[in-house]
Amino acid sequence: MRLIKWGVPPSPSSDFWRSHLRYTLPLLVWLGIMFFMSGGAGSADNTNPVVNSLLRKFFPWLANQLTPEMVDRVDFNIRKTAHVTEYAILATLLFRAFTRGRSTFRNGDVLWPLILGIAWAAGDEYHQSFIPSRWAAAADVFFDTTGVILGLMLCLWRWLWKSQSSNNKPS
Repeated sequence: MRLIKWGVPPSPSSDFWRSHLRYTLPLLVWLGIMFFMSGGAGSADNTNPVVNSLLRKFFPWLANQLTPEMVDRVDFNIRKTAHVTEYAILATLLFRAFTRGRSTFRNGDVLWPLILGIAWAAGDEYHQSFIPSRWAAAADVFFDTTGVILGLMLCLWRWLWKSQSSNNKPS
């Protein structure tokens, strides 16, 4: 990578911009989706009817036996699983943005995605406290943090697997 002079932006065709788009754009798109779902679109008022209709469509024999409380419990479990999954994806994208395809490992490659993922989770709950159909819950930050940790563990496992397989290649 060539050095960038102070005050002189890199040319539009440079590797800098391609790398920036490749590693940062997916992260920014994902953050936008998360912010959108953090509003009214992701509220239980909107997801519960969807879960109910999916149960009736794909499991009609089961849906007829479920009480409204049971449907609420299924919806709750799906929502908490979604929390863990969305934050695992966030952690993966953060890790990817910090490493930018490097083969070397730095502690910050895990530390910064962990800090930023937890900060986004706390900010997300704070944002939800202003949405009439949502409420902030510390338990959700716990589920989100669990997702961040699982996502980073997956990234580390993949990085270790790749580095070991590249070390075992015959020269």
